[in-house]
Formats: sequence, C-alpha cells, structure tokens
Amino acid sequence: MTQGQSQVKVLSIHEFAGICRTTPRTLRFYEKLGLLSPAHVDPWTKYRGYHSQQARDFLQIKLLQDFDMPLKKIQQTLSNQSMKETISQQLAFIKHTISEKQKEYTFLQTMNEFLFDKPNIKKHLKTCFIGPFSLFSLHVSKGDYDKVSDYLFELKQTAKTYAIPTTTDEFLFYGGTNYQPKHTMLDVAIGMRNKPQQLSLPTGYSIKTFPRTKALVFTYTGPYQFMTLIYPKVLDFLEDKHIALSGQVFDWYKKHPETVFSQYEYLTELVFPVA
Repeated sequence: MTQGQSQVKVLSIHEFAGICRTTPRTLRFYEKLGLLSPAHVDPWTKYRGYHSQQARDFLQIKLLQDFDMPLKKIQQTLSNQSMKETISQQLAFIKHTISEKQKEYTFLQTMNEFLFDKPNIKKHLKTCFIGPFSLFSLHVSKGDYDKVSDYLFELKQTAKTYAIPTTTDEFLFYGGTNYQPKHTMLDVAIGMRNKPQQLSLPTGYSIKTFPRTKALVFTYTGPYQFMTLIYPKVLDFLEDKHIALSGQVFDWYKKHPETVFSQYEYLTELVFPVA
C-alpha cells in the first residue's frame, strides 16, 4: 500500500451482517451458492472478513430475491449476464405476472357476479346466425369431458394423415343438455378450409356441413372447466322463457391453447341453436 492510501477496513461477518440487516447464516449460504464471497478468509481461523462496499452487492442480490427471483436462478443469471440485464428480465416477469393476476381478478369478478348476484342472463346472450361450417368430425359414443383435448388431438392427427386442410376453430357438440361428464355422447370437430375429395375414413370420423343456424350465444372467456357453471344458468333461463332448442348445444373454441398462452384468454362461444 502506498503512502497516503487509506486502508480498507475488513469487517467481521457479524459486523457485515449488521450493515446488511441480515444474519451470518444468510451470508454463509450466499457464499455457498457462489453469490457473495468474503473479501478475506483467515487461513488459520477461517474467520471471514468483508469490505463495507460489498453491502451494495448483497443488497442487489436481496433486491432480486425480494421480487420473487429464486437464489439459484440469481446465481445462474449473474454468472452469464450483468445485474442490469437480470433486473430487466425480472421486470418483464413481474409485468407478465401482474397481467395474469389482473386477468384472474377480472374472471373471478365476472363469475362472482354471474353466479351469486342474480345476473340478467338476457344481457349475456346475443342472438345471431352461426355458420355455415365445413367440419371434420369424430363421434365418441361414450366420451368423457376431461378427455376432450385428447379427442381433439386424435382428430388433428388423423386430419394430417389424410391431408385434410383445417382451420384453428375447434368444436364440441353435446349429446344432450344434462350434465354428464362421464360416458356420454360427444362429437368433436375442427373447421376445414374446403371440402376434400371423397375419402375412406376410419370408423367414427366424418366430414360434415353445419348449416347457417340461428342461435343464442354466450361468450365465455376463461378456463374450460368452469364453463359447466354457466350452462345451468342459461338453460334455466331458456326454460323459464319457453325458448326451445332446435339442435345440439355446442362449444365453439375460438381461442384455445394452440392460439393463446393464458387460460384466462381462452375464448369460447357457448352456442344454443333456437328456432
């Protein structure tokens, strides 16, 4: 050390922990993970010494930890990029989390109002014409609600095998209006861009045309499993108003896992054909 240059004081682990408002145990854990090493370790006593300036390094790590970044991830990211890049990534993550929580809040608020506040069902229903659609369909005589995604996957694989040009629209036609989640008749379908030439398809598969149909439509945005809470309300409304169904009730999946990331962005039209 040259003359006039002040010596940097080395703090004990307990002194340094006090500056950082943490514990020696936490500092030892950070050291073990390779996040913050002592400035000096006595080769004989193994006492750890820190420089006061290292408190800033500790606080940067603690900043990320307090905003939900796991320590192991902090270790991985800091070894490959700067603190600024790491914080920028965490900001993007938190922004996405806030957006998802807002969607969850909106969904739950809507469901709360719909289920418990005696909603005006008529306000939620729009009268319109649906179709026509060209559909590639799979009939399942004893289907389960929780396997619909499997049926759709099987349908799409078969469409690829037979080079059937399809759209992103997906459909689920119910065999009846009673809630029967197991061993019930279902027809799953996907839209086609145009009708292919006559094909010899496996049993259960068919190409259909859904005609232009008048319907009452409930637009539902959210996870699929909670749609079953909507149907009884709408069906009770139709019965009270003496509105008869003229065809199969069905779901029209317009935004689904293949087109959007969040389940709170899934957009499904619940379609009730009427005369």
